[in-house]
Amino acid sequence: MTSPSPSGISRHPRTEDRERWLAIIDLIEVPQLVEAFMDLIFTIPGYASSLVPRSEIRRTATQAFDAMIDGLREGGLPDVVEVANRVGVSRARADVPLSSLMSAIHADFQVLWEAVTRTASPSDAGLIVRHTAVVIRTVDEYAHRAQRAYVSERERMQGEASAVLQGHIASLFEGAPANDRLQAVAAHLGVQVSAPLLVCAAVGSDTEALRLLLADFDRVGTRFFTHTVADGIIAFAPRSPWGDRTAASAAQLQRLREQRVGLVEARRGLPELGQTAQVALSLARLLGPDEGAGGGAVREARSRRCGGAAPGGCRCGARSLRPL
Repeated sequence: MTSPSPSGISRHPRTEDRERWLAIIDLIEVPQLVEAFMDLIFTIPGYASSLVPRSEIRRTATQAFDAMIDGLREGGLPDVVEVANRVGVSRARADVPLSSLMSAIHADFQVLWEAVTRTASPSDAGLIVRHTAVVIRTVDEYAHRAQRAYVSERERMQGEASAVLQGHIASLFEGAPANDRLQAVAAHLGVQVSAPLLVCAAVGSDTEALRLLLADFDRVGTRFFTHTVADGIIAFAPRSPWGDRTAASAAQLQRLREQRVGLVEARRGLPELGQTAQVALSLARLLGPDEGAGGGAVREARSRRCGGAAPGGCRCGARSLRPL
């Protein structure tokens, strides 16, 4: 039996249809649905190489088809479908792309529709047309619940990763981290412990402008790590991309110099990041309200003669922190 024409999709089941419709649904065997689905699932990009065990896919497919068969009987799914939540969360955790998950659920519909039409007899054509919307709605409701669980879990994962990252960064500003701690943080950040760093800071109302600029840099592949302090923000990145003297890096460095920031280089990398950040913050706090674009360059130059005299009692000694 072929799929009904779109003109029949809007028709509603009749009261007298129910007995025959339930008889058709009762003849559908879930194990056969699962086997047909398993033949399709690993042809979907994202599943063939996924970390989801085959046994887990089979188990959740069985539960999903059980839930959807119940939905066909009742005209739709309940608000909470536990298997849809489980599928969404587990696929998110396994890094299965959302598009692959949606393709898998489309395979659910394909398998389910073929089973319904194969089980019905030719005389059931009108009844099948009248129940097409029920089949579509049931699978759509399942897809919506799985997608919602997937997106929520991805957001949770991003929050967890961000919290871990921020914890590593914060440890760099808590006294003098031990060498093993520096090694662990450097590995997490993907930088060398002793690689020179470009460090900048903004305070007060200048913070938002710096955040926007850093977001622009991130979009073109230049990532800064950030740390929030009481009155502003500290940002740092490996110095090497800024020292290649290409037109692109020169343009980015010029944009940074035009901000109202304190700008300093930590020549010895992570071990002196905390001290360098204090210099950058002190320089940022020196900016007067009348200093506009280009103020960052002024405070960058002044770092040459910090010598412990910057506001806040900096005692780092600018000799070890070569300004740009």
